[in-house]
Amino acid sequence: MGDEDMAEARPVITDVGGIPKFDAHGELNSMGPRWNRWKRAFELFAMGKGVVELEQKKALLLHTAGFSVQDIYFTLEIAEPVEEETVYDVTVRALDAHFTPHVNSAVERSQFRAMTQTSSETVEQYITRSRQKAVFCNFHNIDENIRDQVIDKCYSQRLRRKVLERNNVTLVLLREIAQSLEASEQRAVSMEQKEQINKVSQHKFDKHSKFKTQNQTDFKQRRCFACGHQGHIKTDANCPARGKKCRKCKKEGHYEKCCKTKQTRNFNSRRGHATVRNVETENNDEEPYVFTINSDRTDNVDFTIKVGGVIMPIIIDSGASVNVIDRTMWEFLKKSKIKCESRLSDKKIYAYGNTQPLNVAGSFITSVSVGDENVDAEFFVVEEKGQALLGKTTAVSLGILKIQNPSESVNSINDDRKAIIKQKFQKCFEGVGKLKNFQLKIPIDESVKPVIQPIRRVPFHLREKLDKKLEELQGFDIIEKVDGPSTWVSPVVVIPKKNSEIRLCIDMRRASEAVVRERYPIPTVEEILQDLNQSKVYSELDIKWAFHQIELSQESRDITAFMTHQGLFRYKRLMFGISCAPEMYNKIIHQALGGLPGVNSIYDDIIVHGKSEEEHNRNLEQLLCRLLEKGLTLNIDKCQFNMERIEFMGHILSEHGIGVSDSKVQAIKEARKPQTVTEVKSFMGLVNFTGRFIPNLATIAEPLNRLMKKNKPFDWGPEQDDAFEKLKQCLANNTNLAYFDINADTQVIADASPVGLGAVLVQKQGDSHKIICYASRSLSEIERRYSQTEKEALGLVWACERFHVYLFGKEFQLLTDHKPLEFIFSPKSKPCARVERWVLRMQTYHYVVKHIPGAKNIADSLSRLLSTNEQKHEYNKTEEYLRMIVDEATPVAMNIREIEESSENDDEFNEIRTCLRTGRWYELKYKQYLTVKSELCALGNLIIRGTRIVVPSKLRERILQLAHEGHPGIVIMKQRLRTKVWWPNIDRDIEQWCRQCYGCQLVSKPERPEPMQRSALPSRPWEYLAADFLGPLPSGDLLFCVVDYYSRWTEIAVMKSTNAEKTVEALNKMFITHGLPISIKTDNGPQFISQYFKQYCEQNGITHRRITPLWPQANGEIERQNRSFLKRLQIAHAENKNWKEEL
Repeated sequence: MGDEDMAEARPVITDVGGIPKFDAHGELNSMGPRWNRWKRAFELFAMGKGVVELEQKKALLLHTAGFSVQDIYFTLEIAEPVEEETVYDVTVRALDAHFTPHVNSAVERSQFRAMTQTSSETVEQYITRSRQKAVFCNFHNIDENIRDQVIDKCYSQRLRRKVLERNNVTLVLLREIAQSLEASEQRAVSMEQKEQINKVSQHKFDKHSKFKTQNQTDFKQRRCFACGHQGHIKTDANCPARGKKCRKCKKEGHYEKCCKTKQTRNFNSRRGHATVRNVETENNDEEPYVFTINSDRTDNVDFTIKVGGVIMPIIIDSGASVNVIDRTMWEFLKKSKIKCESRLSDKKIYAYGNTQPLNVAGSFITSVSVGDENVDAEFFVVEEKGQALLGKTTAVSLGILKIQNPSESVNSINDDRKAIIKQKFQKCFEGVGKLKNFQLKIPIDESVKPVIQPIRRVPFHLREKLDKKLEELQGFDIIEKVDGPSTWVSPVVVIPKKNSEIRLCIDMRRASEAVVRERYPIPTVEEILQDLNQSKVYSELDIKWAFHQIELSQESRDITAFMTHQGLFRYKRLMFGISCAPEMYNKIIHQALGGLPGVNSIYDDIIVHGKSEEEHNRNLEQLLCRLLEKGLTLNIDKCQFNMERIEFMGHILSEHGIGVSDSKVQAIKEARKPQTVTEVKSFMGLVNFTGRFIPNLATIAEPLNRLMKKNKPFDWGPEQDDAFEKLKQCLANNTNLAYFDINADTQVIADASPVGLGAVLVQKQGDSHKIICYASRSLSEIERRYSQTEKEALGLVWACERFHVYLFGKEFQLLTDHKPLEFIFSPKSKPCARVERWVLRMQTYHYVVKHIPGAKNIADSLSRLLSTNEQKHEYNKTEEYLRMIVDEATPVAMNIREIEESSENDDEFNEIRTCLRTGRWYELKYKQYLTVKSELCALGNLIIRGTRIVVPSKLRERILQLAHEGHPGIVIMKQRLRTKVWWPNIDRDIEQWCRQCYGCQLVSKPERPEPMQRSALPSRPWEYLAADFLGPLPSGDLLFCVVDYYSRWTEIAVMKSTNAEKTVEALNKMFITHGLPISIKTDNGPQFISQYFKQYCEQNGITHRRITPLWPQANGEIERQNRSFLKRLQIAHAENKNWKEEL
């Protein structure tokens, strides 16, 4: 084969990027056109990839389209290829038939007519965007409609006038005119300004001139600040104001009209400092905008930027929240043909410390560009004179201003080190890794019966985020679809994250009952600290999605199955929620990293250390090489390299040695003075717990003990102050705190008061219990409205997460003085929605909740004696979750404040909020809420049921009115409301509203009749018969017809009389031939309802069935046969034939 033949035989393979997946659940009105457009893109993609084989092309089509299209395709009935059709043609035809019908031309045309050209968009770009939309509109002539749309909605009035001056303008001609106009405007701006379009010039101030440009260029229209004329600047030798004395300030170099002292009436400036102003909107509850207007300072940097196609000078002010120009600059911009959208403004601008607002002429929105950056921004025009200001928000968006916390500069070296390490070990930081050549087998107790839990419905407004999360996890090969049956099924709960994303949480409490925990020895803290001693350089590394980098064996995946609205999935990797996951993960990581010098891992931390930077870097590179070898990856954002100090397990490690972190005793040091006898007793309970380690305890505590005596007034004086401070120092003394022992029995004692939470980490070391760490925090305003049970439950969850570094992967006891928590935190409990979310957060820990008397709860004082100055609160996942629900569930036509105000004054809601706080549901008058009480929770004045807002009675009628806009039916209206709101009997109210709607009553169709019950097919002939009379005929005869339901065989008897005796006689002749039937169906004629006919049927064991009176359709088979006989009789009569012979 020659070179030419080989060239022809080899296809050209091009590196072609992918195309986006097809949105099969998008807008139905444009589904067909969008599918055709996507199919066109796929054809080009397949051609670029060189895919020719049709089976491969079909597979590539389904793969590229995404999971949604695949799910649809495999539910369709796919026909076999006919004639010259291929499997690819059949696939495309089936998908075309599914997607093509969904088009609403009226809606698409309405949206097309509403499209307008933006200020930063050329006519050519606007035509392209309009053409993309016109494809969905089914126009007969697309070009004519686009032409009309451009003329009507174009941004340039000059273009509109030019086009309207001509007759029979086509779209091609319109484009030529627009391109010519735009090109001429650009050339004119370039010639007039003598500036490059995207050039940014910097100006430096000095005491003699307002500014000097680096390239010595300026505007022709630049206004001189000395004489007020245009075409030169103040330093120009030809300026007429040079040497002239101002009549106002008596200084030389400027005219009175340009004197800066005039501005002191409106500008509050002193000593050359900037004037601070604020902008506020009427009827606006937000914080006022604050910005700086500088008219006299000469130490700012002046830039030129392009605003709406016009270059202008401006001062960048990091203190400004808005962009401001004066009237003079606005007139200059108008003369320069600025492209903008002007409007009146109701905002007011005040000078700092001044109650008189400045005169705001209005505002305009335009495109602002610097270099390659372009944003849309709003400028305010004020009547007072001053330099143009570019606000903080716009400057940051353009990339010309960067505001950095000074503390962040400390990490600049660390960031540089990160960049170097990431470049050298790039694969260590890409995606989610997987430990090579290893599959983990979860030990399962076969005696535990598998549990299939019911699905928990995910709200519709969260399903899109859940779909993306599932797709992401499938893309990382972490989960897989389950096609067959599964013995274990767990429900899914969606938890929000700070970055508006979600966390997929599986309720594994029931499944974890079957998991057998494995014991693995872990180095103690003392051993690790001994290894870290004398080190001076440290790095802390974080393995990305650590559990998910351990692959599960096939037999261990079944227990991880979970149900979603997309179907059944299961994990292929180790997951959060499996009770044995922490210790098994620690075992695997220790084995994977074993033998590396200067590397320690405990729980989810990996620390690299060295006595010098060279030793540390050597140890770090060996670790990264091991991670590459094992296939594990790191999260670069959470890694810290080459640090001089590090906090580990409550200890501070540095070149100076090992110290105790202040966080361990911060709760004790910040405790306030007791104010009641109860608080003194609570504090002394904590003191007595460690009393054996405090010398002279009785002497020191004697002033406090006096306060606890009966019949003694509570008189807190200097003695008590001194004793209280000494006892706090003793409790916080490092000698009274023990090192954490991983192998010792561990307890977490937690308590909640009306104002705060407290927790103490305790271990039994030797014969006594020793305190490891203290913790406390105050409750937020929302948390203080929780019921006491919810506060106590929150205390347990917070304590575990606060001591996570000690408790992760270890068995421990949770001690509380609130008895109900023992059952609430058990696997089979069904608590309210808020507490259930907390219980799911505890899945990663292996704990047992135990009740202790209140007198032995040493955490009580920490929850009560909180510092009055403490204002900070930790990130509350529950509140964030509820806020997300409220934001997503609030109807579009309403706002949260309106619902909250109505909820505040609603009698039902006041009682419900009281019951949520106290738990006394038996006192609730409105019993319809009792069935869902476990699903209710409160956020401020709002009541939430699960993922839906409970609507107060005052707003229910309005909600129904809004949901019925467009007059949807009952089903659609229920779908609209059920996903967002709820109230008792909501379905009944929806049905009643639709039935009472006058418009719906006018045009609605009558109700359909009840469907008829089909007759069952007999098993053999002549079992079930139907009989009826036809006639009388013109001859006076009647036809007695009997039909068999099985064979449709018909017997006919010609009769003169229709009485019961003659009818029975005719039936006897038929039954002699064919036998007796099981049943016979007739109408309610007199011969069939007679006693004689009844006795005849009973004697022969025939069941007689009569149809509904005046409803012959019920005996449809015989009626259909009678119609056929009548047709034949009419034909015989018309042809003068003997009808008896014809029958």
